[in-house]
Amino acid sequence: MKAEIIYTSYNKRQLRLHAGLQDTVAPSHLRMARSMQKETGAKSAVITFRVPEEVLDFVRQEAIEQKVSLNTVVNQILTKHYEWDAFAQKYGFVSFSPEYYKGLLEAADEKALARQALRTAPLLTDYIRLSENGVDVESMIHGFRIAAKYNGLGRLEMKREEPRYQLYLHHRFGEKHSVYVKSLLESIISSIVGTTPTTEMTANSVIVGFQTTRARFVADLKRRKTAKESKNA
Repeated sequence: MKAEIIYTSYNKRQLRLHAGLQDTVAPSHLRMARSMQKETGAKSAVITFRVPEEVLDFVRQEAIEQKVSLNTVVNQILTKHYEWDAFAQKYGFVSFSPEYYKGLLEAADEKALARQALRTAPLLTDYIRLSENGVDVESMIHGFRIAAKYNGLGRLEMKREEPRYQLYLHHRFGEKHSVYVKSLLESIISSIVGTTPTTEMTANSVIVGFQTTRARFVADLKRRKTAKESKNA
């Protein structure tokens, strides 16, 4: 048997719906969506789709264990697919357990890790360009945050005094991971910003600093303003 889910989306970006989705829902659900939209000010989309009951039961159990609503868990699943999984599948990224990844790092040569980072950098650069519909410093840093969140690069923090940026990436994988991340970020920043960053690293952190030109800062500011106006139109 298959069960129906009424799913209300409050994502900031427009969902691309695939074949098989039903866009007709009960009037009560539409009233609920309009009410919530009025309260939050966010655009919403209400859809109905069918899933196997065992899948729905599993998601419900996840919601119970996380002590959140079913809608929250569905949002988490769709958001992760939208932000990362679709890209990871397209480019062949795979996930490892922390222990397995640390074992791979210990067996690897540092120069080989740096070379691999240079091969990976264009893929993440493409991800940033595609997911943000263009590239500026803010979208690049957002891309770093998503990669750090889902791909295990580490925890990213930023200090900004425009046009100067300082990125701090903290992790628990040791010095060889720092070597990999350092080469990865240096390559992407050089490609997108057009400047060579300064870098420092320890066994558990990488610090990257770079500065944009005034012209680049103004251009990025205009792009963000135009994107915001287009989104609100």
